[in-house]
Formats: sequence, C-alpha cells, structure tokens
Amino acid sequence: MSTQEKPQDYFEQLRSEMLPYIPIQAKTLLEIGCGTGNFGVAMKSRQEVTVWGIEMNPKATNQAETRLDKVICGNAVEVIADVPDAKFDCIVCNDILEHLVDPADFLQKLKQKLTATGKIVISIPNVHFF
Repeated sequence: MSTQEKPQDYFEQLRSEMLPYIPIQAKTLLEIGCGTGNFGVAMKSRQEVTVWGIEMNPKATNQAETRLDKVICGNAVEVIADVPDAKFDCIVCNDILEHLVDPADFLQKLKQKLTATGKIVISIPNVHFF
C-alpha cells in the first residue's frame, strides 16, 4: 500500500506515549514521518521548541506545513541530505524504521543532524499489540 492509498487518519496519529521521552531542554526537533504534524503540535504545547518534519505524503505535508516550523516533502532517506547538520537537539522516528531498507545507514545520517548533546528517540511497532 502506497502512502497515497492509506486512510487520512493514518497520518494523524499522535503517539502521545512518546512525549515523555523527548528531552524537556530540546529547543529544536526533527520528526521523521511527521504526518499532519500532530506530534509536533503536542511538543509545541508542552515546551518552546522549533519543530521540523519530513513527510512523504503530499496531503499530510500540506497540513503539517500549517502547523510546524518547516516541513520537507519526500522520502526521508532521499531528502535527509537537505537537512542541515548539527541542528537538532532531538530527532523523533515514530514507527518508521521498519519501513527502511537500511535503517542502520539512515540512523548514521540522522546522527550528523544532531547537536553535540542531541538525542534520537525511536519507536517501532510491537506485533503482539496489533
């Protein structure tokens, strides 16, 4: 199923259980697979933070652009090079690594985008809870 075939609510997931794992001192955040921007909006309501997102679904990107500080539309593996190095205090990957051909390589690329004390926060689906 392509991203264009998925129901709209697929891109509106919040993953609020991941919010406590985001460092409270983070001032810049990049969300990979940001959907419509719900997670970023929740972060902005919790703390003062600049939120960027990467999303490959054009409709979800259009909505996220009205809610986040910057959104890049495209496949994260392909567009991550367009993101500045050493910019983000936190990078969030909620349920995206399982979609990648080479997640280890992608994580190495993400590491370059972090500040010296930056963190990557990752969640992956648990098949026992589907």
